[in-house]
Amino acid sequence: IEVMFYLLLPFLLWVLRKAGKLDWLVCVLIYVGAEVWRIGFELTGQLEIARQLPGQMSFFLTGMMLYALRLSGWRLHFTGVAGALLLAASLFFPEAGPVRAAGLGAFAVWLATGAVRLPDAARFGDLSYGIYIVHAPIIQLSLVMGIFAASAWIGAVTALAASVVVALCLWHLIERPSLRRDSAYVTLKH
Repeated sequence: IEVMFYLLLPFLLWVLRKAGKLDWLVCVLIYVGAEVWRIGFELTGQLEIARQLPGQMSFFLTGMMLYALRLSGWRLHFTGVAGALLLAASLFFPEAGPVRAAGLGAFAVWLATGAVRLPDAARFGDLSYGIYIVHAPIIQLSLVMGIFAASAWIGAVTALAASVVVALCLWHLIERPSLRRDSAYVTLKH
């Protein structure tokens, strides 16, 4: 589904450019359409189709719209609080489900950019791609080994720790040595 979103992105941007000043209206209509699709298939018991494109387009579109707003200052904090409230409402009240994407997106953007900054984890290396590549096989291996069956928490902690360790190894043994000499990661002192 992620690949399908990115394949659809050029067409979506073309539509939004053609819409001109009505681009936000088009975004809202697409969001509503995605939620109608999702809810319609959920009501008929076809959950797998409900979770496919365009049923998840509201999440993707929320990220695009929040990026376009370039939130900062009090607007960012207000958006984060509103997002948290919408997300909580969608989790506790099934009828608020259609605002989950907007709530989750707004809250996630606030957590990533508006909350208190944590220490810079990048000083250990850029683990994002490594974790992206290895987490699924490590989770599957943990399942096969029965770690999750013994305890969901132990399984989650084990899979997370193993993913970070393997990603660190990938970064330091393969990724970083393969970068060009003028890469920002090569010139940074870690």
